Amino acid sequence: MKRNITITAITILLSLAIVNFLASRHFARIDLTRNKEYTLAPSTKKILHDLKDVVTLRMYFTENMPPQISALKRLVDDTVDEFRSYSGQNVRVEYVDPSSSDEAQREALVAKVTPVQLNVQDNNKVEVAKIYLGIGVMKGDKREVIPVVINPQNLEYDLVSRIVKLTSDKLPTVAWWGPQLTEEQGALSGQGYLILRKELSERYTIVDVNPKLLDLDPEKISALMVVAPHAVTEDQQRVIDTYVMNGGQVIALIDTVAVSTQMQAMSQTSGLESLLTHYGITIKNDLVMDRSNANALFMGGVVNYQIPYPFWVKLLTQDIDSESRIVSGLDGIVLPWTSSLDVSKAPAEGVTLKVLARTTDFAKVQNFDAGYKLDPDTAGKSMQEGGGKSYTLIASAEGRLPSYFEKSKVADAKARVLVVGTSRVAQDQFVHQFPQDKTMLLNAVDVMSIGDQLIDVRSRSQLGHPIEDLSDLAENIIKYANIAGGVILIAVMAIVVVTYRRGRRRSLQAMYHHS
Repeated sequence: MKRNITITAITILLSLAIVNFLASRHFARIDLTRNKEYTLAPSTKKILHDLKDVVTLRMYFTENMPPQISALKRLVDDTVDEFRSYSGQNVRVEYVDPSSSDEAQREALVAKVTPVQLNVQDNNKVEVAKIYLGIGVMKGDKREVIPVVINPQNLEYDLVSRIVKLTSDKLPTVAWWGPQLTEEQGALSGQGYLILRKELSERYTIVDVNPKLLDLDPEKISALMVVAPHAVTEDQQRVIDTYVMNGGQVIALIDTVAVSTQMQAMSQTSGLESLLTHYGITIKNDLVMDRSNANALFMGGVVNYQIPYPFWVKLLTQDIDSESRIVSGLDGIVLPWTSSLDVSKAPAEGVTLKVLARTTDFAKVQNFDAGYKLDPDTAGKSMQEGGGKSYTLIASAEGRLPSYFEKSKVADAKARVLVVGTSRVAQDQFVHQFPQDKTMLLNAVDVMSIGDQLIDVRSRSQLGHPIEDLSDLAENIIKYANIAGGVILIAVMAIVVVTYRRGRRRSLQAMYHHS
């Protein structure tokens, strides 16, 4: 008997040792979440598997973490372990506690990792503790840094994007043709583009286009972002057209209506309307409002209040192209004060027109001829009146686009133009409030510049779950079904209980009667 127990114990220990040995070399985890947020994306696994160089992750983490962020530490450790496992030992992990010595603290400072202050309760009193939560990503003498890990959901993208940057021989170049506000001007107005440009600069070399000295070469410029253009001249149109004919990739964020801070609207032209129409996408001189929308902050005297604002159109999953790597997987993209697009014109031979996103079937537009009324009350009443239809909001023209100036010339097959009817989607105040907007634009640049290797990593961290817009009939059915359902459920339960008790009583009566 004792011998059998001993053999069983030895067998269990050997099995555990073998499992641990295999687990240390082959990472495995069952992830049942919708977007697999607790395991690495396939593109991340491929990037790590294909690594040819050794990359070091230097973890500047305080050893004794306060209880309130211990869960964050575990998530970070799990992610780093996956990186190490899938890299074939080409990702090395080193831990440094900057609080342990002056030398370690100086090292963290040189690496641009600074501590964050947290309130920690210890011995029935609250104290302020300095906690380090930074990661240095190093390859040879090149270094990138994540100063503070705030959101573990973004950690995978933050790490893999830095690894790709460190292991790339040369960064692609993105040309920016648009407003060039200073940091102070952008911060004061909220209408700058600093957040988007900062994110782009981590993956690309950003070049500001001088409209007077235009030089757009697709061999040097992987993508051109045209943001809020104004009064574009014919010569400038010709430069853009030549860039497209040579296979250029263009992202055009165009405003046909100017909206002031006082909520006054004025029709305007960018100078690119005719060019884009020639490619197959017409930007209408209107503003779209939809039943699916985001909340906006308004001031009423001394009180600020947030209410649904139909002119801030929120895109739902069923209204975006699930096949597009630019928008697929992004629920809740918000387009503030956007114009509709018309892609009904038959495309030229070799050109494909794609609708990437549209409104719900309950959207309406305000046209310039009728006058713009942007206040939330008027827009809300218009939505309550019912009616409406679906409008195109994001579209692309791809393939052998026809030249606007040289009628017999067509573009290289890889040319692409993406059009959005508002530039506000890229402004700091909106990409901060609606991070899916920034993700969409970053996806667009990635697709046009380097392909889609990082898109599934970035997009799934921005997955939202907006409630599907319902018709009035569907809302009433659900409402009254809930009311009636509760009553019916109680009645059914009562009938079941009464029936059971009666049956039980009859059984007892029959039993005592026979006895």
